[in-house]
Amino acid sequence: MPPEKNESKGDIMVTYQILTMFGLMGRKRNAIPSRLHHKPSGQDRVIFGGRTIYLGRHDSPESLANYARILANIAATGEPEPQRAGLKIDELARRYLVHLETEYRDESGEPAAIERAVDSLVEMFGDVEAEAFGTGKLIQLRDKWAEKLCVTTVGKKHTYIVNLFRWAAMTEQVPAEVWHKLQTVPKLQPKRSKARDPKIVKPVPWAIVEKTLPFLSPTVQDVILMQRYTGMRSGEVLRMTLDKIEDGVYRPTKHKTQRYGHAREIPLGPRALEIIARREPTADGLLFGGYTSCSYGRAIARACAKNKIPHWTPHQIRHARGTDTLRTHGVAAARALLGHKSLAMVSRYAAVSVEDAKKAVDEDG
Repeated sequence: MPPEKNESKGDIMVTYQILTMFGLMGRKRNAIPSRLHHKPSGQDRVIFGGRTIYLGRHDSPESLANYARILANIAATGEPEPQRAGLKIDELARRYLVHLETEYRDESGEPAAIERAVDSLVEMFGDVEAEAFGTGKLIQLRDKWAEKLCVTTVGKKHTYIVNLFRWAAMTEQVPAEVWHKLQTVPKLQPKRSKARDPKIVKPVPWAIVEKTLPFLSPTVQDVILMQRYTGMRSGEVLRMTLDKIEDGVYRPTKHKTQRYGHAREIPLGPRALEIIARREPTADGLLFGGYTSCSYGRAIARACAKNKIPHWTPHQIRHARGTDTLRTHGVAAARALLGHKSLAMVSRYAAVSVEDAKKAVDEDG
């Protein structure tokens, strides 16, 4: 019987070869699973023995090759995929952390956060076979986190674990359906679980910062002022070098959104340039060397505690600058200054500015 007009040459060849194999083995024609187009994902898939196996983009060479491979496996062994030798979660986690070392090449703090989430996965389910990690176990892990962490942190850890299994499926270490099932587990929502609500980061009043400055080293003082004048993240200030500054604009090569292909350009005003002019670079070229983001934050916390000053964090300086810029120059300026790509992020500062609206109502009646 001639093939239908919409059947590709690749399909004809694959079908002919597989029909031959199945015929030689005495299998029935209806034992051959069809290659199905899953329109929501844009991929082809095969359903066999209750398992769904995704092949790749619809009608792509990858899809045809995977379809041929799966049918060949069924003809030879009766199974669409070769049996995996009981890969345990602790070994899968070890491989994933090695993979992260190549994926994150900057000084991002995210790999450490991912590792903490993976460590808790191994602690609870390290001896479990990776293929057996299903929705129930993810819910157990999620609820365990919720006992001590805020809902935002639980959500991040949830994403990290699902991403681990996405990588495992992509590298064919677990069946793709393991990852697909985990995606059906919803993240916890604020006020709808035992996870506590996240604390709202508010801008620190500058008067409190000024009280703290005399108890800090000159370098920490300058980093604080740079954050105040530019709205930079603490890590962006601490990694600053002269060769990244041109025509009054600082262009860090390592920043929070670098891995997404975003560029970061930070304009430097007269007061920021004055601070830079008086700084003496360290041997490795850093203008504010000797501190990391963590040690910088700890120095401020110690000074506050020792001198009975209300506690505040470096990120609150950035919030203060963002709120001031939003108030005086509008959303576009605040978005550009802070390096946010979405208006949703800038809206965090708009929420704080409701105090201005209240003042306007009181004054105007």
